[in-house]
Amino acid sequence: MILTKRALRLVTISDFIKRKRIDLCIECAKLLKKDGYDFKWHIIGDGPLFNEISGMIKANELESMVLLPGHLIDVRPNLAASDIFVLLSMQEGLPRSLLEAGAMGIPAVVSDIRGNRDLIESNKNSFLSPAGNYRAATECIKRLLDDTQLRTAFGLRLRSKIQAVFSLEKTIPIHEKIFFD
Repeated sequence: MILTKRALRLVTISDFIKRKRIDLCIECAKLLKKDGYDFKWHIIGDGPLFNEISGMIKANELESMVLLPGHLIDVRPNLAASDIFVLLSMQEGLPRSLLEAGAMGIPAVVSDIRGNRDLIESNKNSFLSPAGNYRAATECIKRLLDDTQLRTAFGLRLRSKIQAVFSLEKTIPIHEKIFFD
């Protein structure tokens, strides 16, 4: 029996709006394809820019690599099947999708902005990439695609941080103090 290596899977969960910069994900995908990487990138979500992003994918012949399943109620199966989480937004609060990915032990490449910095310690539990710089983000993605051990180590450290800081055991008492004291 010959085992074939599967394409690694990237995932982005986001609204398709300007500040989320889904277009930068497509630019990264173009560079990854040009450099011969075998990947599948699922960009989950919907919004006013959905058709524009779909057009970018077609124009760059990325249909077999970048998939748009639309809005999904339950993203857990998609996250569980993923190797790398990517979020290249220009603005975030505390990104729930990054929390969900990290809680599942999925390493991330995210823009270096408020919100993302609350979760990511760059080069320790994932990568922070300069906001708006898709070339730098692509280099971070390549490092994770190329290094199984790094993906595993980052994923474990990110999961540990999220459990330590954002678990219900930690956050419920804080919220009770805010709302009821």
